[in-house]
Amino acid sequence: MGFTPEQQAVEARRTEADSKRACFRDYSIKAVGWGTTGAIAMAGIAAKVPVIGWSSPALVILVAAVMRIGIHKFSSANRLYGYQLHLERLGTGDKPLSEIGWEQMCRAWRIVQATLYRSIHEFDEDRHRSLFFDDLDTEQHREFKKYHDAVPAPWWRQDRRARDNGAFYHAGSYLDRMFGILRITQYVALFPIVIAVGSLTWQIVSAASAIPVWVSLTHATALLAWGVLTVFYFIIPSSRVVEIKRKNLEFGFLSIHSCALVWRGVAMAHSLAWQSDKPEPKQGPADYTEQLAIISARLAANPLHFRDWIGLPKIPPDIFIEPLPIDEDGSIDTEALREQMNKCWQAQFG
Repeated sequence: MGFTPEQQAVEARRTEADSKRACFRDYSIKAVGWGTTGAIAMAGIAAKVPVIGWSSPALVILVAAVMRIGIHKFSSANRLYGYQLHLERLGTGDKPLSEIGWEQMCRAWRIVQATLYRSIHEFDEDRHRSLFFDDLDTEQHREFKKYHDAVPAPWWRQDRRARDNGAFYHAGSYLDRMFGILRITQYVALFPIVIAVGSLTWQIVSAASAIPVWVSLTHATALLAWGVLTVFYFIIPSSRVVEIKRKNLEFGFLSIHSCALVWRGVAMAHSLAWQSDKPEPKQGPADYTEQLAIISARLAANPLHFRDWIGLPKIPPDIFIEPLPIDEDGSIDTEALREQMNKCWQAQFG
């Protein structure tokens, strides 16, 4: 018996999600193996050639890159698993997949989810963020800056929603344990620095080298400072950032259940934008992206209300399609938009 388009989509998405998780498992095991082996080999050389200790942070960076890959892979996997969960909940007013299509849904996701994510996590776009050295102040405080203490718990906080009702939410421990092993590997990668400093110290104490004492002392001090800087300005900050992201993946906005709810909002926003000027069935409106952006901005004006809006059997289009309030400088007036949507929510849900 053949599969329906929805069943085929579920199977394809689940296979893709499984492959992403398997990819990280493969990378992480190799990172631990190569990182540990490399550190041991470099430590053996550092005893005779202390300068090799300067290259230890390269192994630390390699392991950190694998941890970031893990965040990316599991984030993509949760998005796909969330889509499966969304499809399993069809029958409550959503269009079937055969009428929308995976790529069209992804197009809408890239606007709706990104807008909602930024609204919840409060990005400061003017502050520099690089691949590893994320702005820690932003990372620590962006998560639920306005909504963290909301009562009842926000819809995306699976752990609080369970805890507030006397239960416990367990998202699994694989990522936590694997990241713990990778962090240990990062510290093992610094072992060549320890050996190099020890070798230089022995040369100074025993006077067994023709190199002047002040040169060896300077070299040992610089290497020690290099190791300390690597720990306090790279390993610890990047580990804190990864830990925040891991928690968000397991029981926050990027968890599977939250992704399923966002997919429902994506389907709703797509339907509203697609019908905004009654387009031809396969072409869509010329201003589809603009309409989708307006709807996304309204949904994200107060993220706490997002689940209420997507839970309606039929969304009143006049609320979401009208133009956004604009400041005197031509930018969107976010406070006015938030106040406007709060009034709409009060009128709709009382």
